[in-house]
Amino acid sequence: MGIYWSLTFEPKEHEFQYELYFKKLLHGKILDIPFEFESTGTQKLLSIFPFIFSSLSGATVFIDGIDGGIHDLLMCEIVELLGEALASSPHGQLIATTHNTLLMKRLKNENVYILSSDVEGNKDIISIDKYDFRTQKSHSVQSRYLNGSYSGVTSTGYLDFSEMVDDVFSYIEKNESTP
Repeated sequence: MGIYWSLTFEPKEHEFQYELYFKKLLHGKILDIPFEFESTGTQKLLSIFPFIFSSLSGATVFIDGIDGGIHDLLMCEIVELLGEALASSPHGQLIATTHNTLLMKRLKNENVYILSSDVEGNKDIISIDKYDFRTQKSHSVQSRYLNGSYSGVTSTGYLDFSEMVDDVFSYIEKNESTP
C-alpha cells in the first residue's frame, strides 16, 4: 500500500496557501486527514523526505534523531531501502543519529558508529568494525552494545520521581511563606 495525499491551494494576495492531507482508509471509507492530525512518526517521515531526496541526488546529508516517532520496524525497512538506493546513487551519503538499536542488526558494522563520553565529558566516535574483538554468532552487535561492550550506552543513574515531587512542593512551600 502506498502513501496517498492531496493538497488544497488557496490564492492569498501574491502567494498561495496550501494544506496537506493524507488519504486514509477508516471504517471502510477513504477520508482526507489533515497533516497536523497525523502521528508524530508520519510527520517526522515526511520531514526527512527532502533530506533523503538530497542524499539520493548526490549530497552528503546529516539528520539528528532520524527515527523520532517512527516505528522501529518501519525505520529498519527505510534504512535498508535507502542503503540499496544509495549504493547506486552518485556519491550520496546519509549520516544520521538514532537510539534505535534494531538498526544495528540491519546495517554493516562499518556503517555503525558509537558516540561515547567519559566521566570528564570527553567525546569519542568509533565504528563498530574498529573494536578489537569479534562478535560471535551467539552475540549480535545489538546485544553487545546493550551489554556495554562498545560503550556509549546511556547511564540511567538514579531517578526518584517521588523525591522530585517532594522537593518541588518543599520549594513552593518555602517560597510562599517568604515575603
